[in-house]
Amino acid sequence: MAKKKRSVPSPSAAFRYLSNFHNPEQEEIRETATAKAFIPVPNGRLNGLEKINTDIFAGLNLVNAAKLADAMDEIDVYERAVGAP
Repeated sequence: MAKKKRSVPSPSAAFRYLSNFHNPEQEEIRETATAKAFIPVPNGRLNGLEKINTDIFAGLNLVNAAKLADAMDEIDVYERAVGAP
């Protein structure tokens, strides 16, 4: 029997992963805050995740930029072949 593959993590796995970014000190401040909305100060792990995500998306943009350049070259070659202005 083939092993099942998940397209999304299980709720318990997601909870365990996200708990790494929890900041207990900020939770105490949130509980005593009088405002309805509260944006906690990120901890070191969350700052690291932001850096990783930035690097990943920058890499994806480079790949997509290369694909876009290739596609534009193909269009240019086609337009020259058919005599497009």
